[in-house]
Amino acid sequence: MITLDQGLESLNAGHLKRHARCWKITRTDGTIFRFTNHDHKLDIAEAGVGEPLFTYSPAGGFNASAAQKQEGFETQNLEVVGMLSNSAITNDDLRAGRYEGATVQELIVDWRFPFAGPFLTSTYFVTETKFSNEQWEARVEGLTRKLLPQIGNVYGRNCRYELGDAECKVVLTDFDDTGTVNTVSIIRRKFNAAMVITPTTGIFDLGPVTWTGGNNNGLIGEIKTQDNISGNNTDIEFQLDMPFDIQAGDTFSIIQGCDKTHETCKNKFNNIPNHGGFEFIPGTNRMLLTLKVK
Repeated sequence: MITLDQGLESLNAGHLKRHARCWKITRTDGTIFRFTNHDHKLDIAEAGVGEPLFTYSPAGGFNASAAQKQEGFETQNLEVVGMLSNSAITNDDLRAGRYEGATVQELIVDWRFPFAGPFLTSTYFVTETKFSNEQWEARVEGLTRKLLPQIGNVYGRNCRYELGDAECKVVLTDFDDTGTVNTVSIIRRKFNAAMVITPTTGIFDLGPVTWTGGNNNGLIGEIKTQDNISGNNTDIEFQLDMPFDIQAGDTFSIIQGCDKTHETCKNKFNNIPNHGGFEFIPGTNRMLLTLKVK
């Protein structure tokens, strides 16, 4: 049961068809978007009567699945879908991961009296985004997801840790470098850069590049191949395109790559005591092995 104050109770009685759903999306960088499934703009007092009004705009093709409230600590899930546009949620921003961890507030209001405030407000967090050139889809989960700890680990032949984390214990400053883009050969993917230290070809393969300047400032790209050309000039190609154009003069920091194998941990990082893999663990090849009976 939901308890309403006297004003909202009088609006709610017998007027369920007046309800409109609204969504306030707050990205981790502080950018806020407000949408509604109503066909007109709604000026809503988010915190109740007398509070400042915020405009929620109708968004064509924007909608959310039905949500069910459950007792206890069951996670409240919701699917939100919408069309990509140049003025709101764009393909580039989604590729840049700017909606990962975003907060989504869902408000139910009376579309004739939105200034009276919401009947119900629910809070969710974006846990996964999918997108194409025309449509995006976000999976969001309720507040109780914060109370669900991870139990257990995945064990395999390769290391389960991330290079430089608390379990790996590799000191990243011993394996990093910085550089500046000279020329770009494939927009958003491949470029030549001047490094501070002359690198060996392939030493940065699978490593991360963190941009410290340019259109992709603050974003991370994963290296596919790194080939040293001459001196400290090296060609770098990413696994996937960066969300925004790479330009000459862009600066970045780079860390040597780790393929999480026992050999790399031993020969490249000299970190076998902290290796998180089990190279002798039976794999699917062992599980599917058949023995010949004579």
